[in-house]
Amino acid sequence: MRVEESAVSEIIGGVLILFVMMLTISVLFIYGTPLLDETQTDIRMRNMVTQMVSLHEQVIRVSSDVIPSTNFKIATSDGMIRIKDNNFKVFVNNSTSTLYSINESMNKLEYEYGNRYLAVENGGVWRRDSDFNQSIMIEAPRIQIVNGSIAISLIKIQGTGSSGGRGFTNIMLKLNSSRTTVFNEEGYITIEPDSRYSYSWLKYLENNGAVITGNTANITFNRLVLSEKVVDVIIWG
Repeated sequence: MRVEESAVSEIIGGVLILFVMMLTISVLFIYGTPLLDETQTDIRMRNMVTQMVSLHEQVIRVSSDVIPSTNFKIATSDGMIRIKDNNFKVFVNNSTSTLYSINESMNKLEYEYGNRYLAVENGGVWRRDSDFNQSIMIEAPRIQIVNGSIAISLIKIQGTGSSGGRGFTNIMLKLNSSRTTVFNEEGYITIEPDSRYSYSWLKYLENNGAVITGNTANITFNRLVLSEKVVDVIIWG
């Protein structure tokens, strides 16, 4: 082989190697970057689940009057946490009439990152990873059912504020009021959750003996203790 042909072959070989390298980098960039982003988001959400569970524990302590108030700090990790409304209907019925009803926004503390959500809602912690999939329950609400006797504690969040970004968010919790009503007779309670976490609400209630019809859960009882707690919340960055 002449020297000129050898040099040309080496150049072509170098070009081919460079082409393969560029192709490999392009493939890694196209397919690897979304995978890396998804992994980082999963890590972020796992961290937020831990923090929201801790926030939930503080809400329970304040609503149970274990402590009168508390300040909680949470790292929002480029997401946003705010108080959001949700309609939550409860009807206590006997065989002939409605004895008691709740038909108002109980509100929730909700963290949002893109189309992923975590919420402390009505005594439970809930998660939903997109607008198109079903929600899951992280921490159960305060509902106990034993031999037909039901104890339910509903927690209403009221207040103002929102905060987000890469820093820390401060959340102040304070017990506003508490009321308990006891029904010593046979009847049934109807619960209609209306939020992005309705699916997991209804699955939880169904697993505890409720009869589900559409977006409604009916649970029979021979005794019902219904507690309503109101927690004041202030959020700031």
